Amino acid sequence: MFNFKQNIKDFLNGTLGVDATELEKRNRIGKLTYEEYMKSDEWAERKNLYFSTHIRICAACGSDKYIDLHHTTYSSKGFEKDDDLVALCKTCHDQYHAIYEKPSLIDTKNFIDAKQASTKGKEIFRKYKEIIVRNHNEWVKKINANWNFEGWDEMRISQRKKLVPEIEKVAAILESFPRKMLEEIIKKENPGVKDGVCFYPREISNDELRVFCSSWEYRWVKEEIISITYKSGFEFSELRKLRDVLEQKLVL
Repeated sequence: MFNFKQNIKDFLNGTLGVDATELEKRNRIGKLTYEEYMKSDEWAERKNLYFSTHIRICAACGSDKYIDLHHTTYSSKGFEKDDDLVALCKTCHDQYHAIYEKPSLIDTKNFIDAKQASTKGKEIFRKYKEIIVRNHNEWVKKINANWNFEGWDEMRISQRKKLVPEIEKVAAILESFPRKMLEEIIKKENPGVKDGVCFYPREISNDELRVFCSSWEYRWVKEEIISITYKSGFEFSELRKLRDVLEQKLVL
């Protein structure tokens, strides 16, 4: 007999037309914690199904060792679509969860883009290290000249407020450095001689600079620069650099 109220209830619950066996499975999985689900036969079966149609390679770094399957959302637990999953190696998977508390599609995309850009970014840094270090030495001198206070953590709020102008000076130096470095790099890349006359490239527009400095590759260049600036007493781990790259706000 047709039961209109029950059909409406099933429709709202997403169970309309679902047979009893499937419904029992959904109820059982729904009671599992995420950790329990990760050890279940259902998850093992879902992973096998995913890798039957997807290559077993890390989407972030390209490794084919120790491949995990990462969720971009926990809301579909037990009934994941392929778009809810992405292959990551154990190292990348652990890094993701060390940075983000919960998974999301946008965070996963940013993480993968940042990891994929790390190699290219570090290549740019190495290629132009001579230029970078030369500018870097001038940069650090300016920072040291302006950043003339110690004991920030122990200061009262009123004392900190008095130092805000000094901090703003340092921030201005940090933002001006990339343009100087970039202009030198472009000149080195385009030393050209045309009809016996030396020429330099035209001035870089703010829009062109903004596009370059918003790229994931440049974020790694900037992070490498920062790591050689503030290396006092400790080294920047790869996880620390990755976290900083993902958190950089590149507004010129």
